[in-house]
This record gives sequence, C-alpha cells and structure tokens, in this order.
Amino acid sequence: MILREHKFDDTYISLIDEYYTPNSKDKFVKEIANLIKDSDKIGFAGYLTRSMLKNQLRNEIFDNKSKPKGSGKVIDDSDLKLIIKTIKKCKKEIPSKQLHIFVFPTFSDHVIKRMDGATGSTPYHNTFNIFVVPYKFTKVSLENTVCHEYFHAVYRHDNYKLLDRMINEGLAEHFREHVIGGKRAEWAKAVSSKKCKIIFMKLRSKLKTKNYHLISKILFGSKDYRMWTGYSIGYNIVKDYLKNTKRSWKDIVKKKPEEILSHSNFD
Repeated sequence: MILREHKFDDTYISLIDEYYTPNSKDKFVKEIANLIKDSDKIGFAGYLTRSMLKNQLRNEIFDNKSKPKGSGKVIDDSDLKLIIKTIKKCKKEIPSKQLHIFVFPTFSDHVIKRMDGATGSTPYHNTFNIFVVPYKFTKVSLENTVCHEYFHAVYRHDNYKLLDRMINEGLAEHFREHVIGGKRAEWAKAVSSKKCKIIFMKLRSKLKTKNYHLISKILFGSKDYRMWTGYSIGYNIVKDYLKNTKRSWKDIVKKKPEEILSHSNFD
C-alpha cells in the first residue's frame, strides 16, 4: 500500500493510493495506520494516538457483513480533482485555515447499500477523513461527503451534547445543499418534520446529555429510534433557522447550537 500526498493552497490531501484484498482485517488496518505520520498539529489523522486511529479505521473500514475483494486504486485522478473542486466551492462560503483531508478505502456493507459508497468522519478541527468503497462509490456521494465533512471541520463549537450533535448534522447537510445542490439526503428525511417535533419534545430533558450510547441510538437508530432520527431532527431545526434568519454561512458557522435552536420553530 502507498500513501500519496497532494497539496493545494493551504489544503493537504493524503490518500491511500493502492489497496489489496485483505486476508486479515487487523493486518490491513494496521498497515494503513502505520502509513499515517504523527503531526504536532493534528496527531494521527485527527486522533491523539495511532492506537485510537486503528480502532476508528477498524470500525469504518469493516463491518460484520464486509466482503472485501479486488485490488487497485482507491480513487483516481478525476476523483482527486473533484475533491479539490468541492473544497474550493466550500471555501468561498466559509474560508478555512490549514485543512487536512485523508482518504481511506472501506468495505462496509452499510456504506455500500445506504451511503452510495462514500462516508466521512471529522475527528478534529480542520481535519476530516473520507472513506470510499473502491469502484462502488458515486461521484455525487464523494462530492456530497466532502462538502458535509468540510462544514464539520470548520464548525468550532462543542460537539458533545445531544443538541450539539443534532444541530451540527443539520447545519452540515444544509451547507451541502447550499454549496452542491441536489436532492435531500436519506438521513435528512428519515423522519417527517411533524414527527421530528413530537420526538424532540420528548427529548427536551435530554438535550444536554453527553451519554455517548444514548446519542448514538438517537442518531443512528435503535429499537426506540428509527435510523437517522437525530439527523432528521437537526435538519428540520436548521431548516426553520435558515428560514427565520436569512444569514450568510460565514455568519452561521459562528452561531452556537442553542442560538440556532432559539430561532427555530422547535424552541
């Protein structure tokens, strides 16, 4: 495996240039993690230790139904150009300082079936990771993921409480729609606006919770919550906020989640 690095302006893109069919998932993850250099500014691709990066890569690259096969490039030059083009569009709306992007392969069955082959995570300020299923992701899913994660990377407010997470996701998805356009994402419409308000009222006493397991259930689904419930709630809160305030994204990115909620019809 090879780590290729590309720089434009103040943006650094590191990508796994080649991959192979892993005969050991742990060995595959370890090999990728060992390619990532330690940085005084962002650690290991946004994680404090290499061990933390390995754990996250294991979760993102494989799931219980993963069936990895094949070999070759993770993305090609046209995909890299698309990432650069998308970042430039994002920067016109919200300028950013030094930006670090990492592109990894994933064989996740969930990403293939529910995410059109691309997903992302933002572990640290001005740093985000993109995971694509080689030869199975769409250009649209890659573009949308980069734009969505860009917002997460530049939104500097706390992201630990339930309200923070829901608002953050809602903002990122509306930012993606504003910059890229296109249809509403599945996670933004998993629950109707009317149902979102009903669920939100029941969650009012839990908005400040930092309970990771509860937040995960609300965001990603459980026996009590439909998949992406928290995403849909956040999307609808931000939809109200944007309708009620008419602000630029340079201004919106400075707003705390509580202020955004206060200018919505959910408060």
